Amino acid sequence: MNVKIYRGAEEIGGNCIALQTAQTKILVDFGLPLDFDDRPKEEQKKIWAEAGAWAKDAQAVFITHSHPDHYGLMPALPKGTPVFMSEGTRILLASNPFNGINTAEYTIITFAYRQPFTFRDITVTAYAVDHSAYGACAFCFQAEGKSVLYTGDIRLHGRKGVLFKLLPKHVDCLFLEGTNVLVDEGTNVHEDKATYLGNSKKCERETALTEKFAAAFTQDTASAKAADSLHLVWCSGQNIDRIVTLYKACLRSGRQLVVDPYTAIVLDEVAKLSPKIPNVLGFNSVKVYYPQRLTTCLNKKCGSRYTTYLQPRVNKITYKDIKANPGAYVMVVRESTLDYLQRLSVPSMRFTISTWRGYWDDNSSKTARFREWVENHCDITEDIHTSGHADVNGLKRIVEHVQPKGIVPIHTENATLFSQITGNTTPVFVLYNNATFEI
Repeated sequence: MNVKIYRGAEEIGGNCIALQTAQTKILVDFGLPLDFDDRPKEEQKKIWAEAGAWAKDAQAVFITHSHPDHYGLMPALPKGTPVFMSEGTRILLASNPFNGINTAEYTIITFAYRQPFTFRDITVTAYAVDHSAYGACAFCFQAEGKSVLYTGDIRLHGRKGVLFKLLPKHVDCLFLEGTNVLVDEGTNVHEDKATYLGNSKKCERETALTEKFAAAFTQDTASAKAADSLHLVWCSGQNIDRIVTLYKACLRSGRQLVVDPYTAIVLDEVAKLSPKIPNVLGFNSVKVYYPQRLTTCLNKKCGSRYTTYLQPRVNKITYKDIKANPGAYVMVVRESTLDYLQRLSVPSMRFTISTWRGYWDDNSSKTARFREWVENHCDITEDIHTSGHADVNGLKRIVEHVQPKGIVPIHTENATLFSQITGNTTPVFVLYNNATFEI
């Protein structure tokens, strides 16, 4: 097999690699660069043109999970190209009316985990992995007597971290993500930073965040009592692990979880596969608030598909309900819910960032307006968050389990540091974008 990394060898996000045999070419992930929206228009056009060229002779695409830096280039696929993804990923893509992906227009094929299937001359096995996206998976590809394991985005400190122990062993090549492989910031400036591995600190376990949130929801401050304060949490509506964490923290602190209709849609769609996921239709303690702009937009885009949430307004909570007893609720909020928060006008509000800090520091006008309102109206607490990506110790454990013959770093800015992860016991092949590699 030959492998070509179109993008992802030198940066975090925007993954796209090609696997090619004598008979078949497939793409593995097909993602937009994380900073795509910030790039000049001409560069954006070039990215789309490149994607079309990459895909024109590919017989299929395999998507690991539902983050745009792994699926965002799907509109560039030739019509009818088979797109393989987990059912969980399909559900999340289908339930998001804002991602530019109408799943009905694609030839999407789902699969069972750990059940090998054949595409042309390639045997494929998908493995569920832990990540901050529900339904994330790794793929093992076998062809021409060789095997390649591609982890996608993976971590060991989430609610399903143990899944890495099901990954296959002794593959010829392991494509391993390295988002959290960082240069040590404390290195002497006169020495070569690229020879020092930093960020060896373990990422906090997702389950530990439950206690942190519960404490934050019940702790009085000098300015207000917890019982009088509405708690706002800024996080992704698609981060199912985080929503579960918030729900459990609400149970422990005597509060109810309040979500917007988009998050309600996501939770109830996911609950069809995982009924224990807190959702609006099955859990009375999960309420829905209806920001006017977001609700109007959802009605226009997908009202006929989700009338259960947008018309009867299941488990609806009102301004009056929240203002009467703000200490009884935790609200999941985002920029798109700002109009509701502006009208809510509760005297005491606390705000917790529960996502990567880079999103909060974003300079887009939408985020800037939201940030300004929060800073002027809320008591901002300490961030409560953990990464969606494996820490260095987690990467070592993956390598120790898989015992690959060789490693290719991907989804990283510091590929040259991977040899320190393996202790130089496993060959690390540092590639660059558009490089071809023979397995």
